[in-house]
Amino acid sequence: APPPSGAAGRGAAAMGSLFRSEPMCLAQLFLQSGTAYECLSALGEKGLVQFRDLNQSVSTFQRKFVGEVKRCEELERILAYLVQEIRRADIPLPEGEASPPAPPLKQVLEMQEQLQKLEVELREVTKNKEKLRRNLLELIEYTHMLRVTKTFVRRNVEFEPTYEEFPPLENESLLDYSCMQRLGAKLGFVSGLIHQGKVEAFEKMLWRVCKGYTIVTYAELGEPLEDPETVSGWPAAGAHLQFPGAAVAEPMVPVSPLQGEVTKWCVFLVSFWGEQIGLKVKKICDCYHCHVYPYPCAAEERREIQEGLDARTQDLHTVLHKTEDYLRQVLCKAAESVYSRVVQVKKMKAIYHMLNMCSFDVTNKCLIAEVWCPEADLQALRRALEDGSVRAAAGASRPGACVSTLSSWRAPSTGPCCVQRVRWDRGCARPPRAAASSALTFAGVAVLASLQRFPGCFPRVERALLYGASLPLLRWQRESGATIPSFMNTIPTKETPPTLIRTNKFTEGFQNIVDAYGVGSYREVNPALFTIITFPFLFAVMFGDFGHGFVMFLFALLLVLNEDHPRLTQSQEIMRMFFNGRYILLLMGLFSVYTGLVYNDCFSKSVNLFGSGWNVSAMYSSSHAPAERDKMVLWNDSVVRRNRVLQLDPSVPGVFQGPYPLGIDPIWNLATNRLTFLNSFKMKMSVILGIIHMTFGVTLGIFNHLHFRKRFNIYLVSIPELLFMLCIFGYLIFMIVYKWLVYSAETSRAAPSILIEFINMFLFPASETSGLYRGQEHVQRLLLAVTALSVPVLFLGKPLFLLWLHNGRSCFGVSRTGYTLVRKDSEEEVSLLGSQDIEEGSSQAEDGCREVTSEEFNFGEILMTQVIHSIEYCLGCISNTASYLRLWALSLAHAQLSDVLWAMLMRVGLRVDTTYGVLLLLPVIALFAVLTVSILLTMEGLSAFLHAIRLHWVEFQNKFYVGAGTKFVPFSFRLLSSKLGGDDLV
Repeated sequence: APPPSGAAGRGAAAMGSLFRSEPMCLAQLFLQSGTAYECLSALGEKGLVQFRDLNQSVSTFQRKFVGEVKRCEELERILAYLVQEIRRADIPLPEGEASPPAPPLKQVLEMQEQLQKLEVELREVTKNKEKLRRNLLELIEYTHMLRVTKTFVRRNVEFEPTYEEFPPLENESLLDYSCMQRLGAKLGFVSGLIHQGKVEAFEKMLWRVCKGYTIVTYAELGEPLEDPETVSGWPAAGAHLQFPGAAVAEPMVPVSPLQGEVTKWCVFLVSFWGEQIGLKVKKICDCYHCHVYPYPCAAEERREIQEGLDARTQDLHTVLHKTEDYLRQVLCKAAESVYSRVVQVKKMKAIYHMLNMCSFDVTNKCLIAEVWCPEADLQALRRALEDGSVRAAAGASRPGACVSTLSSWRAPSTGPCCVQRVRWDRGCARPPRAAASSALTFAGVAVLASLQRFPGCFPRVERALLYGASLPLLRWQRESGATIPSFMNTIPTKETPPTLIRTNKFTEGFQNIVDAYGVGSYREVNPALFTIITFPFLFAVMFGDFGHGFVMFLFALLLVLNEDHPRLTQSQEIMRMFFNGRYILLLMGLFSVYTGLVYNDCFSKSVNLFGSGWNVSAMYSSSHAPAERDKMVLWNDSVVRRNRVLQLDPSVPGVFQGPYPLGIDPIWNLATNRLTFLNSFKMKMSVILGIIHMTFGVTLGIFNHLHFRKRFNIYLVSIPELLFMLCIFGYLIFMIVYKWLVYSAETSRAAPSILIEFINMFLFPASETSGLYRGQEHVQRLLLAVTALSVPVLFLGKPLFLLWLHNGRSCFGVSRTGYTLVRKDSEEEVSLLGSQDIEEGSSQAEDGCREVTSEEFNFGEILMTQVIHSIEYCLGCISNTASYLRLWALSLAHAQLSDVLWAMLMRVGLRVDTTYGVLLLLPVIALFAVLTVSILLTMEGLSAFLHAIRLHWVEFQNKFYVGAGTKFVPFSFRLLSSKLGGDDLV
């Protein structure tokens, strides 16, 4: 039957898809070259199909649209540069909620030209701004250098001695230029700035190289200055950014600082004699990256330079301010559309990556793509192709070539049609009549544009057939005015399709738990449907505490109620993990509240909601008649005074008045044997839950065998597995429940041990035991016989049956009707097809069934695979049953940790007298809350979470779940990141 269409079909698919993955089909898309871009844009918006790469043997750089991909990468580089400059200017980036569509082809060149002009303008303005800022920093350094070196000269002039005609040289200041001129020496100066950490090494180098013929004077600047040489390093023209969704990793952009590096400087003044020494001093300054500036010798020259520096500094400040204002205006204007441009370029690049997966037909006019599509979305796929063709025709106003394509349009009452193309030369006035008439002989398919362009060239045809097959073309041509639409048709295949399971925000977390084990094989039973209940329940069995579960429930409820808050969706990784699993936490907390009520644990304390079912006063001898006192062990005042521990006897009338309405009776919280009682209860409960869980997993495997038409697996695999499981471990559950129901408080002392009886079932003791019931020995021997018979069937049944089929025997319970896609698991997977045509969907009994095996039937490999599987299952039944005892162990550990925390903190705080009790209780409660959240909720909760995952993956899912499929990854623009966050720009 065809898949349901419309809203009802989508609803049915969505309801049934969680139990089993959706049925898929392989479709072939015929995309005309002029409309392929718009068609893929429409498909990307809807996210319906997964493309197959038809050019796997072709290198990435040799594909058809590699030039367009490079153009998109160039646009990405420009946009990344714009975003980087906008953020440096502290301009907010608007991020819209709506995602703009991919740009039409006619707007791509215009957008590229605009972005390139904007980039050139920004780079030019930024380069000028850098140059101006560098000049300004150099002027500031020069000003500081003049100010500091002026103090050097003043300091030496103040201590200069009175003038003598021939003063002794040792008494004369060497820094006095006029004095040195009188001596006839050629004195030179080199001044500038050097990093503070290089001063000592610089001075030593001058002394060693110049051999003492220099005098170095330096002083530290009071304030740090920016280094002009570090105001550089902007993105190069060929640099790229890494955008999410890109198929090829791209080089990163080095992020340069907004300003120059701020460092501490020292001003130096080197005095030297001779030109050769001066050259050495200048080379040393270059080696240590000193900023050297001219040193004025005369005071008048110094004053003129200072005035010029002040004027130029003021002018540069003005020009820089105007440049920054202009740059900010340009960036503000660019920020208005940069978000939409980034999203559009990402979509355009994704479209061309998909087009590179398509192949061209022989005429090089049509692209052929193969896609996986859910059967429920076939109508939506056809509408998307039609919308893309209409959009492309509306955007292109040029007439098409004289080419007609006879496509496989499916009329309402016709089957699949063949495809044939008829091509005429452009100069031909009228097409050949024979070619035109032969083209129309195919099943009701015609090209209406050819009929209208060449009237009178075609012979008579059935008008009803022509009209019915041309209805889609009539509507398409009426809306678009084009002549050649894009179309699709489904093709049969035996390849395994990808797995698609539709989820919502509630089921997504549970599906992720299953997918972490392995993506389900195509059309096999999906464990996520049952994990929604079993996972939080098994977690709650290990985390059973009313108070802790309620705190977890409130935390998850807070996340659910605020799930649209942007800070939660954009939070850090750990918080985002909690947010993505908010519905899992919600159910885990809710189930923990339930199991906490069953265990009657609230922060390790019991709550008496309904009144205890035990009556202590009934144990006193005064409450009974004298005749009853001799038959029972009762209490009196002396017994109560002498014994610190008293035992309640439920066989005494009036002591036990009935079970507690919900969970464990609160009186057990006061009992000294509370731990022994709870251990026995939780251990048996863990075994019962584990065996039921595993048996349910084996039962789900039957649904897989029924769906894949392998009923022999039911008789030869599933039923023996169930018999093996139930005859041993199912009987163990029966004994536990039977003992609970049959034996009462009066007869409990005569009840046999379940463990001893279970061991005797396999040992066959010589002496007779009392047993649980009459005829127990015969029942146990029968169950062991059934178990022993199921093992050889499990080991040899399936291989021998497949060998029997391979030798040409008739099939038994494995007939198959119609054509379906087949899952290929291994060589032994057998699919049987009927002899009738695929469309008839029926097979006749006299034809029997045909066995279609894989390349070669290998009985040895099938036998070894089945033997390994059987051994693993038989041993796994024992180990997996013991593995479920972790439910008891972690529940015990959680309860004991809660009790220890209460005893060490809250009990101490509550026992302090009233004078200091209130002051001490507040910090004790705070510490108790912190330790409860950090240890009992976080650490214990994580431990129980991991153990619950293990129970589902190993003990439950391996009974029926293969998990060897591939996930359906549609071509969808929603998978592209639409945020301008750090991931897009780093």
